[in-house]
Amino acid sequence: MNFVPILIFAFNRPNKLLATLNALSLNNESKNSNLYIYCDGYPKNISYEEEKQIILTREIAKNESRFNQVKVIEVSENQGLANSVIKGINYVTSFSNKLIILEDDIITSNYFLKFMNDALTLYEYDQNVASICGYWYPTRKINSETFFLRCSSSWGWGTWRRAWDKFEIDGEILKNKILKNNLKHSFDLDGTVNYFNMLEDQIRQKNDSWAIRWYASIFLNKMLCLYPSKSLVNNIGFDGSGVHSGNISIFNTQVSKIDIKVYRIEKNELKQAFVNLRKFYIKGKYMYKLNKLIQLIKKCFFNFQLIFT
Repeated sequence: MNFVPILIFAFNRPNKLLATLNALSLNNESKNSNLYIYCDGYPKNISYEEEKQIILTREIAKNESRFNQVKVIEVSENQGLANSVIKGINYVTSFSNKLIILEDDIITSNYFLKFMNDALTLYEYDQNVASICGYWYPTRKINSETFFLRCSSSWGWGTWRRAWDKFEIDGEILKNKILKNNLKHSFDLDGTVNYFNMLEDQIRQKNDSWAIRWYASIFLNKMLCLYPSKSLVNNIGFDGSGVHSGNISIFNTQVSKIDIKVYRIEKNELKQAFVNLRKFYIKGKYMYKLNKLIQLIKKCFFNFQLIFT
């Protein structure tokens, strides 16, 4: 078997990278897999503490030896997440037809690499399949071991050169196509998630998201993404340590402790999974608003105590 190469993106979180590597190394396929670790460069006006964290992150990358081969790509100047991901994937797809992509805050199941290798091999030549996703949300049970959705996930995923070639880097082009074809409602998961606003924010440089452009590229090409019914990854980056993530817990999930079987299924979006995903986001909005209200009440109560003590 030709094991799919793995690409990990890292920057300034040595402990997160180590945790990601430790979990990944427990997969049986790791010792036969080539690993590429792409380390973003030093920002301008960097503090001593951040420089130290970047150096420690690179040392962990260079000391990794539990995979078949390890290549560390060290960038001198800071490129940001989006440019790093785009350049890193372009690099690996220049010599490999398929690859597995992780960021440095993804904890994987022991069966993650098996699932990714099996699925990337099975659907390699299916032109309307864009990506294999390892993460699934903490929703109600899905009555299918794997299923397809229109939307992508960037938390432990894989793709092929043929699909990545359809990635449109220009957000303005994507936005205009969505509007021209009256697809905004569908793009926003039938009005549930403000993905279109995220795309507009990327165009205005209010965010640095490659993922929203990747999803839009997939969506406009009428392609689908395969998911497992039980998540094979958990994102530990929502603790305030990441540049692009806050401190939230609604996405936390338990990774699968059993193998997820991959077999050919009908290439249509599974309605049950789509409904569950919409319910998850709707519930998440209410929980977010409730948490904000609780925090406001606590703040007011604290201020009230200060006044009368």
